[in-house]
Amino acid sequence: MASCSFTFGGRPSLRLVFAACRTYIKIGDVCVSLGDGSQQVNIEKVKCGPGHGISVGSLGKYHGEEPVTGVTLKDCTMTNTMNVVRVKTWPASPSGVASDLHFEDLVMNNVSTPVLIDQQYYPYDQCQSEIPSCVKITNVSFKDIPGTSATELAVGAHRARM
Repeated sequence: MASCSFTFGGRPSLRLVFAACRTYIKIGDVCVSLGDGSQQVNIEKVKCGPGHGISVGSLGKYHGEEPVTGVTLKDCTMTNTMNVVRVKTWPASPSGVASDLHFEDLVMNNVSTPVLIDQQYYPYDQCQSEIPSCVKITNVSFKDIPGTSATELAVGAHRARM
């Protein structure tokens, strides 16, 4: 089993051991949120919706954040969610790393923006959006994600200007 940070809309405050999970999450917000320091995390057979889907981040808001590495999301179903998966980093961030993120065999039903990688995430007007994120996102894979999108945009990317 692997250690990961598990949060609900804030900075990680709880460390727990997390491997495979078989559950149905109806929370109306982020179903599973992986924050800094999440490593070697397997999420399998989760059903989610309504809500925001699975989120990696937000990353880069604080100095000294630990890398996020080795995340696998597999055999999950998202219904009436904002995203299947969203990776988000803050602009004007200190350096950071999110790597080896793998998403496969996922089913989406009426999902607004199924896949979103957002390196200009700022939910409030309190950040410097013109300064790029310095969080490096590498080795990300998506495989077999069939289903329906609630919008015409299936994949979105807001990237840092380098």
